[in-house]
Amino acid sequence: MFLYPHYRSPLRFLPDPNDGHFMLGQTLKFIRADSANDLPLNFMRRFLDAPLIRYTHIGGAEWILVNSVQAVRDIYQSKCYEFVKPSYFRRITGEIAGIGLVNAEGDIHRQERKLMNGKLANSRSRTSANLAEGAFKLANIKKLVPVFNAKASALSCSIGASLSSCDNEAIDVCDVFQKSTFGVISLATLGIESATLDTPQLPFSELYRRILDQEPAGITLSLINTFIPIRWIPLKANQDFLNANKEVRQLLRETIRSRISEIQRVGYGGQRKNIMQQFTEEGSQDLLSFMLYERGGGEDRWSEDEILGHVKILASIPHNAPPSYAELESLPYLAAFAKEVVRCFSPITFNARTPVKDTTVCDTVIPAGTTILITPQVLNSHPTIWGPDAERFDPDRHLPDDTRGELFPLSRDPFAMASFGNGPRICIGKAFGLLQMKSMLVELLRNFELQRENDVFGGVKVKNYMHLKPKGAIWVKFKPLSS
Repeated sequence: MFLYPHYRSPLRFLPDPNDGHFMLGQTLKFIRADSANDLPLNFMRRFLDAPLIRYTHIGGAEWILVNSVQAVRDIYQSKCYEFVKPSYFRRITGEIAGIGLVNAEGDIHRQERKLMNGKLANSRSRTSANLAEGAFKLANIKKLVPVFNAKASALSCSIGASLSSCDNEAIDVCDVFQKSTFGVISLATLGIESATLDTPQLPFSELYRRILDQEPAGITLSLINTFIPIRWIPLKANQDFLNANKEVRQLLRETIRSRISEIQRVGYGGQRKNIMQQFTEEGSQDLLSFMLYERGGGEDRWSEDEILGHVKILASIPHNAPPSYAELESLPYLAAFAKEVVRCFSPITFNARTPVKDTTVCDTVIPAGTTILITPQVLNSHPTIWGPDAERFDPDRHLPDDTRGELFPLSRDPFAMASFGNGPRICIGKAFGLLQMKSMLVELLRNFELQRENDVFGGVKVKNYMHLKPKGAIWVKFKPLSS
């Protein structure tokens, strides 16, 4: 177990930091790191030109860190279905997201993705042109702009009300932004306001916070749980996580059953338009209604667990009127700013794949079962891709006339930006998230001047977790702009 990686493994010739514990490898360093990106970024800086970097975990288990655009292309595109999620990764993501598109593999993934994008028509969907419009097809997402704008306006009003009670004081934007985003996702996935799901004890958003934004003890247990299943241990942090998960699942199941009853009362045929309009805005389709109408009956219908898994996954200024989709997309610097935000602050800190058979990546044979770690921030911060200023926030780099694109052509490669994945497994909510971000930025910037003073508030620290969360508050001053 301990000799094989050093003397027999076909991967022993890959660059390796060789500074881990003889039995635990790099495991303790990953658990103790300030953020999930710290060690992968250190490895990348040590071996800039290596497409793959090897390191070990508990018991000498070999892991591979992806460190090049070509390797990402091989894994996400050209050999996508030769890789699956490792069993441990399915377990920890399943605790949060359930079973759904995020954990589907092979032909099942192909079919479900086509359905979500409106490319898979069944006998019912041929009766209406609307049905060919998947919940995440761009045409449907465009129709959600009024929802984004309404929530952005409510966010702006909330900030304005806070300013009236504490003039010139900074506001912790984490909480207000999280609630606003959660409201948008609730409407887009379930077709209802998130407050509808509140329990007498806790708001629904607080239940999700206990799952996705845990206290330090909970984060530590989640990190250990990545390598060793420990959710069964009766500790408070474990109980809080499991109880919140149980409550969320129960509330979502009740919503699913209620929607099924509504649809069954009117049938899947002629009155479909009426029931869709009851739960949607501007003719768009929320995810839940879409799934039930596409495969709500018959032998191939979605199971309740499958629906629950898809819903839980969706767990990011030139005028006074709310902007349309065309207007949001006509602002090149806004688009560049949004891209730079997700480049410098990838919302997902890592993804893991493992080959189902011996597979060649960048001229290296990867044995079946080897865990391959894709840390988006490694690619997003790589100086051979983005230039020597790769770790500096600069939206100009995404503008068409920026000369860095000619000096560093890899930065224009579609696989260079790893924040949303790529290929057949690209995040299905990418367009949704970027459009929501743009809508909220437009609303805030045409109403407020934003200021964050480093000498007062310091830098932003992030938690060591599987998705990006700030460690502590982010304080911002909002100064209302005159009409």
